[in-house]
Amino acid sequence: MLRAVCGLALSCALAVGCATKPENEAAGTPVPYQLIAHDVDRSTLSTVERRGFDLYVRDIAASRATNAALATLAGRGRARNDVAGWIVVPYEQGFLVRFITQGEQSVIDVSVDPFSALAPYVVENEPGKSLSARETAMWRARQLAIQEPIARCSDHYNTVVLPESDRDDADWLVYLIAVAMDSTHFAVGGHHRIRVDSEGRRILERFALSKSCISPEYDPGSAGFVMTHLVSSEPVETQVYVSLLHGITLYVGVVEPRRSWKVEEGRVQPLD
Repeated sequence: MLRAVCGLALSCALAVGCATKPENEAAGTPVPYQLIAHDVDRSTLSTVERRGFDLYVRDIAASRATNAALATLAGRGRARNDVAGWIVVPYEQGFLVRFITQGEQSVIDVSVDPFSALAPYVVENEPGKSLSARETAMWRARQLAIQEPIARCSDHYNTVVLPESDRDDADWLVYLIAVAMDSTHFAVGGHHRIRVDSEGRRILERFALSKSCISPEYDPGSAGFVMTHLVSSEPVETQVYVSLLHGITLYVGVVEPRRSWKVEEGRVQPLD
């Protein structure tokens, strides 16, 4: 069965990105999703801002690619039960989302420009295509990370994989992104970052990006959402990601050292 929201183990369904809305409907105002990104000069961003932006554009690329792939398969009267997950790699002006089997073959490739409303382009590969060496390492890093025991805040987690730096041999940062369980809440807490070596074979570091399962109800009349942050001395990249994805402002109070920050439109600014 094809699902709109996926967990870590994707054994029988074409998976979607975290940008897809939760399955459960609830009373209240649905959380908005910003599925067309505004491009920025990445050189002007801090590390946290850059990682948050990269998470965001890759996630919406995966979401839009999934919707396009599902529509293409439905139009052909087809379904796939061999997709284990996906990776998102730079391609031309946007990204190539590669839907991959357990045998490390790409069976569907979708090119997406997350900065444009242009429809994604879907190619179904018969037979499946091999991955490059770097893509294989990226995929293996993802598969290794999703096996890690984590403090779970959702029944559903999605993944985004980023290189730690622009080096060709950079380690991988695998993000396990909690999905809010109904359409009126958004998940600020429960996300994890796992650093994996460049070959995708060994976990080097595990980092919980929050201490608790923070999932506020969306209030369209609010000027922003206030939260306390305990795991680092400044906001983290998933807070930038959430702010961009939902078009909201987060006010983040860091406990040690005591300081307040604003996360808005992809930027992190101190308030005192």
